[in-house]
Amino acid sequence: MAKSETTAPGGAESAAARPAPVDSDTIRGAYQTVLLSGSGALPTTPDVFAAQLTGHIQLLIPEIPVGRMRGEWLGTAHHVLARAHQLVDGDAATAPPTASRVWALATYCRALHSLYLHSRPGGPAAAGTRR
Repeated sequence: MAKSETTAPGGAESAAARPAPVDSDTIRGAYQTVLLSGSGALPTTPDVFAAQLTGHIQLLIPEIPVGRMRGEWLGTAHHVLARAHQLVDGDAATAPPTASRVWALATYCRALHSLYLHSRPGGPAAAGTRR
């Protein structure tokens, strides 16, 4: 890693420069709450879920190792990453947090989380196998 303003003297990364660790239980709980709510009936206001899911998506995007993926996993990763970027960075990011938007965020958060879990070293996405 090249030294930058996020690198402390001696080459150690500052705590602020390191991404937060992926907490699979928290991420899974967030998207399952939305996806299992049915009919878009969210237990709280959509803006709370939109903010939480957006944060999880932003955390997961850089964790998807497309360089190690092969075959259908790679194609799926490209599709999911492109749409996830649109949801959190593009014009869609400024859309009001409707139930429909929250549902889309939850769906792509689940897809990114699945890619993350399956792309771990030795996993099927890294090996290019089908499941």
